Amino acid sequence: MNHEAGSKTADAVSARFRSVLETFLGEGDGTPAEPLADDARLDELGLTSVDYLELLLMIEKEFGVEIPQEALLDQSLVCVKDWVSYLEDQPA
Repeated sequence: MNHEAGSKTADAVSARFRSVLETFLGEGDGTPAEPLADDARLDELGLTSVDYLELLLMIEKEFGVEIPQEALLDQSLVCVKDWVSYLEDQPA
């Protein structure tokens, strides 16, 4: 799923992020999760701390980025649109 030379448009980043997230959330029974709204909060998806770490690793791998602790701790990455905006601003 890694798109090395992927487009950095908001739509492309959103689609890739949602794909990772929906695949992760649907892994329990092998079917993708329901599509998420832009304002869907990740902290309301019922993830355990271990789930959240696994999801972060998947996001880092998909986008080829390392997400610094500061970005996670300052509560700026709360909902889908926050993540999309953050990932869109990362160097390719």
